[in-house]
Amino acid sequence: MKESPIRILFVEDDAEMVATYMDNFSSAEYEACAAKNGVEALKILKSSKAFDVIVADNYMPQMSGMDLLKEVRKEYPDLQVILVTAYGNWTDYVEANKLGVAKFFDKPLKPGELKTAIQELFR
Repeated sequence: MKESPIRILFVEDDAEMVATYMDNFSSAEYEACAAKNGVEALKILKSSKAFDVIVADNYMPQMSGMDLLKEVRKEYPDLQVILVTAYGNWTDYVEANKLGVAKFFDKPLKPGELKTAIQELFR
């Protein structure tokens, strides 16, 4: 397990989902912040300390999680990205895997599923 807190950037346009993420990742093991969409996430990435993982909704206004994944691969090729969607389809799963997504989850997430996946990335 990583010795310093795991720095997570949550990218989600649903305020309730952001609140849930922030509540679930509010321990000393994690340092979390949130962006409303992919455009805001890229601004945060350019202006702040490095993140260990991005957890992004796949369908958001302005920039989808898939488009964010493409941009992250260009600028930050080693950054782990997890996509989450309520509208999963085979095409998105295949494209995300080709782009090197760490995990791709369907909503609703099972309790503890995301936390387990993030912990496994840093074991």
